[in-house]
Amino acid sequence: PVLLFNRHIPGLQAPSLNTDDYGAARTLARIMTDHGHRNLCMLTTTHYESMLGDHGPAEGWLDYLQEARLTDGCVLPLAYGKKGRSVEVLEKLLALRPRITALVLYLPTLLADMREHPVLRRLRVPEELSIATTGSMNGIAVPSGFPPITSFEIDWNRAGRCAVELIDRMLAGEAQPKDLRVPLNLQLTDS
Repeated sequence: PVLLFNRHIPGLQAPSLNTDDYGAARTLARIMTDHGHRNLCMLTTTHYESMLGDHGPAEGWLDYLQEARLTDGCVLPLAYGKKGRSVEVLEKLLALRPRITALVLYLPTLLADMREHPVLRRLRVPEELSIATTGSMNGIAVPSGFPPITSFEIDWNRAGRCAVELIDRMLAGEAQPKDLRVPLNLQLTDS
């Protein structure tokens, strides 16, 4: 049997075990707006969005902002970057007026890519900009002076049990079991 992890490949009829990036993004949008933010932006990459299909983080983010009627107050609610070019995107985001007050990074490695850049190191988090990520900050170094970053962690034991369940169903003759979505655990901080 073939089981994909966090991937949707058009035309390939293989089940996928997915983390709930859609739900994580919605949760961060709600938390940020509950804290008074109205000019928010999510920075993601086109590569991962295309691999996740219809329930990626950008969808969850934008769905929440639209339902809460907040998209008109956001100068740029969604930005796409490319690995290695995150600093350029961040500089452009911070130059927008009115200035964004909250930034959600789909990939925590985007923060690591920008870690040494003077623009990011000058920022006071969360006083000037709140930062969070839908991914895991485990092993990601943050810029000096930053508090721990709000993030989500995968419950690997639960993900493993779900993977075994899907494989067992395929071995039992179920040709196309439904995809499973594993919720992520929020690590809420002062960021």
